[in-house]
Amino acid sequence: MDAMAILTEPLLMIFEEMFPKMLNNRRIPLLTVVSVVMFLAGLPLATQAGVYMFLLVDWYTGTWSVMLIGMAKCIMFAWIYGTHRIDRDVRLMLNRPLPAIIRLTTAFIMPVFSHVSPRHHYLYVQEALLWRV
Repeated sequence: MDAMAILTEPLLMIFEEMFPKMLNNRRIPLLTVVSVVMFLAGLPLATQAGVYMFLLVDWYTGTWSVMLIGMAKCIMFAWIYGTHRIDRDVRLMLNRPLPAIIRLTTAFIMPVFSHVSPRHHYLYVQEALLWRV
C-alpha cells in the first residue's frame, strides 16, 4: 500500500493542477478512478504470463528511459550548459577546479557508454507492441 501511495499522490497532484476548476474538492472520486485504472492495468500481471509481461514492461519502460535521461543530462550539462561553466560553479563552491577527467568523461565518454547495455531477446511482434507503450 505504501508503494501505491508514492505512485498515486504525484499523479493526483498533476491532475488537480491541470484541471483545478473541474477537480476542485473532488479528491476522493479522483483517487477512486486512478486506483481502479491502476488496478486494471496491473491485472494482466497476475496471470500465468504475468512475469513475462512484467519483464517486457520493465525492460522497455525502465531501462531505456534511464539511459535516455542519463544521456540527455550529460549532453545538456557538457554541451549546452558547458563544462567551462560547470568548472566555474565548482570553483565557486569548492575553491578548486573540476578535474579534467570529469570534464572529458561528461562531454564524450558518458553519452557513448550510457547507450551500451545488455540486450534481452524478444519476438519482433512483442518488441513492436512494447515500443507503442
